Amino acid sequence: VLHILAEEGLITLRKNRSAIVNEQTDQNIRDHFEIRGLLEAKAAAFAAQRGTDFSKLTEIMNKSMEAENEDHTAWEMCNLKFHREVWRLADCPKLEQLIQQVWNSPSYVKEQSLLNRRIMANKDHKGIYEAIIARDADLASLLMTRHIVKRNMENFDLK
Repeated sequence: VLHILAEEGLITLRKNRSAIVNEQTDQNIRDHFEIRGLLEAKAAAFAAQRGTDFSKLTEIMNKSMEAENEDHTAWEMCNLKFHREVWRLADCPKLEQLIQQVWNSPSYVKEQSLLNRRIMANKDHKGIYEAIIARDADLASLLMTRHIVKRNMENFDLK
């Protein structure tokens, strides 16, 4: 268990001594979102180029919009499903594996209005969705980067 925590950057193991809990700095948070943004932007671009059937992405997008004003738990599931479907549409198992590792690493969340978070994310997702189905890889990549990096940097007041 300690080795897993060390791999995720949560602790530092010291030989023949105790483990130290690592401080989560602004730089750690910034790096996390920038790396995730790079990986997911490439997945969005690949999805636009390689995707063959967008019906599941359309279904998820519709359910996410329905859940926006009502059920945060249902919306959170739609959010995860949206991202996972983009990864699947990218048709690149290695990239999907790397993104999953980043998603499974420490999560950084700052308190904000849950409704506002859902509204902004759905707006972002709609743009990404439209770029993917239009097969505009460059726009899909740009919008996914903005969705993950810029929104989270703003959320944490990071530059």
